[in-house]
Amino acid sequence: MNGPEDMIAKPTMLMRISIWMARLGGALIFLMAFPITIDVVTRKIFSISFLESYEISTYIFAIAVPLGFGYALFAGAHIRIDVVFARLKGGSRAALDILGLLLLTGVVCVFSWQALRTAYESFKMGARSNSTLGTPLALPQSLWAAGLALFALICLVVTIRVIILAARRRYDAAEALTNGKQIAPLEVRTESET
Repeated sequence: MNGPEDMIAKPTMLMRISIWMARLGGALIFLMAFPITIDVVTRKIFSISFLESYEISTYIFAIAVPLGFGYALFAGAHIRIDVVFARLKGGSRAALDILGLLLLTGVVCVFSWQALRTAYESFKMGARSNSTLGTPLALPQSLWAAGLALFALICLVVTIRVIILAARRRYDAAEALTNGKQIAPLEVRTESET
């Protein structure tokens, strides 16, 4: 087996990618503090906004947040109705997981498609922000869309994998894919490799 079948059979590669993307997203959010701090200081001392940190931080935040979505899915950090989920067993839990994953995948695919369309339209029009920076909007929008598209791919693969595992009555393995039990050991190994 090579290619997409391997990715669905054992999505370890996607888990590793999601760990690194989440780290990148976290680093971007951390780095946002620097232009904001510089702007706050220059506004206080010189009464001017030096770096347009509001605009920059908005773009960085929009790019960084989707980068963590895939990791959150593998770690089981997305919102669940645990009151109901905890009372169910085996196949019922898997069915609820599948329903949630199908809905999530559908929504994320729509968001990704619209984000890609928005970035493409901005590129086609040569749209720029109406600020002193005049940022070409296609740049932050395409990075934002890429993060959403990666999350859509992860959702699709995880959904297919959970359906396959549930069909084989491997309910514990299906649940482990989205509750952090599979990514936690992988994250420790990835951390020790750096």
